[in-house]
Amino acid sequence: MAKDRENYVYIAKLAEQAERYDEMVDAMKKVANLDVELTVEERNLLSVGYKNVIGARRASWRILSSIEQKEESKGNDQNAKRIQTYRQKVESELADICTDIMCVIDEHLIPSCSGGESTVFYYKMKGDYYRYLAEFKASDERKEVADQSLKAYQAASTAATADLSPTHPIRLGLALNFSVFYYEIMNSPERACHLAKQAFDEAIAELDTLSEESYKDSTLIMQLLRDNLTLWTSDIPEDGGDEAHKGDIAAKAGEGFCFLSLLGSAYAAAVDDSKFYVVGTVYCDTCRTQFVTRVSELMTKAKVKLECREQEDGKVTYTVEGETDELGVYHLPVEGEHEEEVCEVVLVESSDPDCSELDKKSHQRHSSRISLTKKNGISSENRIANPLGFMRKEPLAECPEVLKELGITYQDHAVV
Repeated sequence: MAKDRENYVYIAKLAEQAERYDEMVDAMKKVANLDVELTVEERNLLSVGYKNVIGARRASWRILSSIEQKEESKGNDQNAKRIQTYRQKVESELADICTDIMCVIDEHLIPSCSGGESTVFYYKMKGDYYRYLAEFKASDERKEVADQSLKAYQAASTAATADLSPTHPIRLGLALNFSVFYYEIMNSPERACHLAKQAFDEAIAELDTLSEESYKDSTLIMQLLRDNLTLWTSDIPEDGGDEAHKGDIAAKAGEGFCFLSLLGSAYAAAVDDSKFYVVGTVYCDTCRTQFVTRVSELMTKAKVKLECREQEDGKVTYTVEGETDELGVYHLPVEGEHEEEVCEVVLVESSDPDCSELDKKSHQRHSSRISLTKKNGISSENRIANPLGFMRKEPLAECPEVLKELGITYQDHAVV
């Protein structure tokens, strides 16, 4: 059996290189039929094969549907009927592919997997392929497959919440596809935005759990979540206080991903042998609000310092200084374990005389605590600090409007 399995996987790889995806699917189905738990590589080969097979038909269906609508609008009934017959042929192929993968998942993959990541992956696949059916089914059939898609996505979400971190690419991919389901199939932009924003915010909050290996995949999906949020918020009904909510969704997603993107360069720079690398940004708080807004400006050459102190007597045990680069990002190397100490990054000096004030009443606004131990379950050497900001002497003229977009009264939040 091991020899057969190895042979099937090799054939699948060859078929992928030759772009013969139907044969790639056939080879990986033979692996699945062995009723063994698939490796990550095998799982991805199966997914890629089916995705290409179904993707080609979905693209054909969209093209035919578009041409059919144009012919109908021109009154060309005969051509429209010809296209309809052809479209139905493609729909039959789509249904066969979806039925095929559902059987593989239900009869072989889910019964053979040990849970965790694999469970999320397979239930997500079920949700995806039922969603593909809902794209062209009508009436009761559409409702039935939409219900099945919802159940599969919910099962995947339950498993993901229990077993995967918010920054895990599979959990983020699930949130992305589940939110698309709400938007496109259930016609609910509010639910779609809520789900996408929750996933995005949870990932931003736990960036220090993101390993360098999954950084590229995770941040790409986060960008897609952010792009969808920007697009979908315009479709939320404009009644009552929804405008402030829409503004908050778009602004928070924009701020979070801007910060996330900048950290990409910092991760790339973290290549020495230090045990930890503390990464963060320094910005100019142009509205004196003590949080990042869309008009905040990242600062170059701003000086920061990391200090670790004993919890009991406050004695400084470790210190390192640095400054932000041309992107407003700093990266501080840290040696050794600091499990029993309180470690935090503090602002030292601004590079802009017009934006150099600190709110002395709020220490947390110009400092960020960091956990520098491997004993807390976080394996990554990179630790992400919260953004730190100096306040501008005079707020920008557009600040009241910026805060209004977020449903915030300027007088209540600006430091005077």
